[in-house]
Amino acid sequence: MPGARVTVSLILIVFFLILIGFGLTYSWGAGFAPLIVGTGGLILSLSQAVSDIRAEAVDDAPTEKDRRALRLMAWLLGLVALALTLGILPGSFLFIVAYSRLTMRRNWFVAVAFAAITVFAIHVFFETLLGLSLFDGWLAAYFIPDVL
Repeated sequence: MPGARVTVSLILIVFFLILIGFGLTYSWGAGFAPLIVGTGGLILSLSQAVSDIRAEAVDDAPTEKDRRALRLMAWLLGLVALALTLGILPGSFLFIVAYSRLTMRRNWFVAVAFAAITVFAIHVFFETLLGLSLFDGWLAAYFIPDVL
């Protein structure tokens, strides 16, 4: 079984391949950014994976860095799951509160205040200033009719 660093590198390779795949399905103008980010990320992830595989051949014992990398990847997958299910804003809010409470050991007031300020800033920047519509989440799409 590959170590934590190799696992994270392989997950990133799959992520960037999916990003490139999505970029190829859009028109040239819309797909340009995912193609650029995906290609650059894929190249860097491949080089990191090769480096990690070579380093793992020398030392098989998992280190604290490996455990922290896996923990961080689990937190990021949790953020993606929350954002997809609940939407960007509610998912980000719950993620920031959970991360602040469980990892950073902040009290409830600080965690909720920081999450509220961050989500408000995301809303103002993306929806108000840039005029973009953030993803509402699968549950919102399922429970809220299209007529609203």
